[in-house]
Amino acid sequence: MTAKARLPNTHFFQLLRRLEVDALRVGRNAAPIGRDYPLHSEFAEFRVLQSLDFPHAACVRLEPLQSQGYTKNLLHVACFGLTGPAGVLPVHYTELLKERHRLKDAAFIRLLDGFNSRAISFMYRAWRKNRLPLGEEQQLQPGQGHEKGTGHRVLLGYSGLRNESGVSAVSTESEAKALYFSGFFSKRPRHALGLKRIIANALGCAVSIQQFHARWFDLDDDQVHITGQCNSTLGRDFVIGSAVYEGACSIRIRTEPVNLSLFAALQPGKPRFVQLQELVQLYLGQDYYIDLQVVLKGRERPDLVMSGATDTSKAFGLGEGLWLATGPSLVDLEDTVHEVSR
Repeated sequence: MTAKARLPNTHFFQLLRRLEVDALRVGRNAAPIGRDYPLHSEFAEFRVLQSLDFPHAACVRLEPLQSQGYTKNLLHVACFGLTGPAGVLPVHYTELLKERHRLKDAAFIRLLDGFNSRAISFMYRAWRKNRLPLGEEQQLQPGQGHEKGTGHRVLLGYSGLRNESGVSAVSTESEAKALYFSGFFSKRPRHALGLKRIIANALGCAVSIQQFHARWFDLDDDQVHITGQCNSTLGRDFVIGSAVYEGACSIRIRTEPVNLSLFAALQPGKPRFVQLQELVQLYLGQDYYIDLQVVLKGRERPDLVMSGATDTSKAFGLGEGLWLATGPSLVDLEDTVHEVSR
């Protein structure tokens, strides 16, 4: 804002926030107010209106101020101070300062304005403290480094991602998803609704969660029944065959019918699939067998084309999206199942 510019009709602390963001955006050496920085390097300085008139605004004038090589904002405020319209000292102090100002003696005024600036700065810090988005907004400005704000650290704690090293165990994209759904991550026991919301947001399509999805589990050699030798006690360790059909620790994630581009993006090894693995492990841990059933719209089924091309980066592999058919299908294709964790 230029000198004598019309002040925006906004809250006083919001005005300070905008001035701080503007100072950071243009690359000034603007230190935050209310901390242990030299006063001349702070982005704003405050002077109390030495008058007993009823003020029309919290900040009655805003102008630039050059101070030891810095360009800062000088705000003439009427909403707080030791003297002035909202002063806490007796009225005769304001009258005394007006008289001293008329005689070109500003020493006492500047002394009190030092205390006023510090008090207003502390009030601004208190206002910012419980408004977590403001800290994140400041961290996004150029030249602010990669130090996480208070709100970011709190959400990391809720999500289970905070550690002493400060290095996240998951990708930046997965961390952002975990922070967004930190309410689900902070609650135990885990529930299907939370898992469904998280995965649907990560994959970009609606999903359903099939709990207790039974599957065959192969037995180890020392668990297989051998007549007359081992594992022969009925009701304890006797099992017919070399596998068991169990669903107590198994979950299947099923997508809604998706188009071919999203189907290709959900192949193992692709960024979206890796993000799914990270989020599932973070939310459920390693105690479950989980797979992903990707349903392809029938009309999106790709044609089988035999080619001698050497570039196979865009081709589907066997069991991942390759059908011995051409043309669209009359029904949605549910054959593709990828293992997420085991």
